[in-house]
Amino acid sequence: MDFNLALIKKIGEDSVVLEFRGKQYEVELKEEEKQPLYDGMEEGVFLVPFDLKNEKILLTVDTQEVYEVFPEVKRLESELDGAVENYEEDEN
Repeated sequence: MDFNLALIKKIGEDSVVLEFRGKQYEVELKEEEKQPLYDGMEEGVFLVPFDLKNEKILLTVDTQEVYEVFPEVKRLESELDGAVENYEEDEN
């Protein structure tokens, strides 16, 4: 798998245009991909996991694969673990 984050440039009814490293890719949307992408865009999420080699969107990604490609994510998660609980305790 070639895991990357691509920018959603345009989303249509049956396809989405993604940009990665200055190049645009038009990817056909599967029925199960449409609603999560529409929902994400409504919430301001314009990055999507993208398999460049196979030119497909990755809506389900194994966490271990993410850690292998982006080791800083695991570090950030461990640093942020419990941050909300600690913040609430500090306010009291």
